[in-house]
Amino acid sequence: MRKKMKSLFLIGMSVAVVSGCTSAAGNTTGKSASKSGGQVNIGYLSGLTGWLASFTKENMNSIILAQEEINEAGGILDGKKVKIIDVDTASTVEGAIKGYQKLVSADKAVTAIGPETESMLALLSEAPKSKVPVMSPFAGSTELDKVGGNYAFRTAASDSAIGAVRAKVFMENGYKEIAVMVGNYEGAQSDVAMFNELYKENGGKILKEVTFNTGQNTYNGELKNIANVKPNLVYYSGGIDTAPMIFKTAKQKGYDWSWYVTPDVAVQEFIDVIGKDAAEGIRTIIPMEDEKNIAFKTFNEKYKARFNAAPSSGYYNANAYDLVIATALAMEAAGEASGSAINDKIREVTNPPGKEVNNFKDALKELRKGNDINYQGASGPIDFDEHGNISSSYALMEVVDGKWKQVKFFAADYLE
Repeated sequence: MRKKMKSLFLIGMSVAVVSGCTSAAGNTTGKSASKSGGQVNIGYLSGLTGWLASFTKENMNSIILAQEEINEAGGILDGKKVKIIDVDTASTVEGAIKGYQKLVSADKAVTAIGPETESMLALLSEAPKSKVPVMSPFAGSTELDKVGGNYAFRTAASDSAIGAVRAKVFMENGYKEIAVMVGNYEGAQSDVAMFNELYKENGGKILKEVTFNTGQNTYNGELKNIANVKPNLVYYSGGIDTAPMIFKTAKQKGYDWSWYVTPDVAVQEFIDVIGKDAAEGIRTIIPMEDEKNIAFKTFNEKYKARFNAAPSSGYYNANAYDLVIATALAMEAAGEASGSAINDKIREVTNPPGKEVNNFKDALKELRKGNDINYQGASGPIDFDEHGNISSSYALMEVVDGKWKQVKFFAADYLE
């Protein structure tokens, strides 16, 4: 559910393109090589530079991990190897549109994984025409709730769902009156609008809502307006570019309310910048994989072995990995390497009924036996609804001694 923001941590950062991430031409729109053997091109619209850079590197690792797993199992469709075609969008909508056009026309990619909310919205009308699906691991805006499902899918939970979880958790923990600080851009506004509605429906009261702009020299006035209503809890919905200044200032001013933050800030870099003393006790509720899930455990182990580091929470790494695996399984089920095959079959291989499988190799075996499958992803069940959305599990996270720690896990049926 990654919303629009700018990263101050990785300006000028360059990320090495890992094995196999180069362009390759094919035959027809939305269709890669069709003969036995050959190559299937999967596009990755990545913000290697710009505000998405902090998420792109680990998402890229996850996508490469999926590519290698597929190819080590022999590929799909009589030995076709999957190849990731990476395009740097510079973290802009314009870059995503140009990148998508390149993937479709020059690279003959069968899908485009990676666009954030604004880019996803911009590509919704083009994807069905080009027959190349757009698929996001972190676009969470409520604007996507009822418009996807036809060449548009996401493995990120909607802000409407996470807003409902957050509202319920707040009330269960006795936070019946809170204040809100919200960034003046679509992603943050969408998040807060849905949360406010659901929180009030549950009996909660918003004492004060303060909107801030990015790039200000100071946020003293906004913080003072919050302090005037004497809240016990403040919910911050905004980007990681503005958060350090706001939280450092609040610490310096001695404001001692509890903080909950948007998932956009629930990354280690935030703690490192503001310092562990200022970060101690800050909480968030984020879409989170079930640590007991076999597929997640396996993904975690493979990621550590391959990249010599654990995948970070809050980066939607398993969500990106699952999109590549599900895409490959859909093409295998369809018997064709094309965007239309993915669009037609992705629900069939990820939704019940069917034999539950939690890795590509076992799923491939079942498909080749003629059996229906229900792929259980590393990010959890990825049962796409008619609009291309999924239900997610969640976790309550807290900063403890300079690290994000899981306090409580909420299964996907928590709201039922």
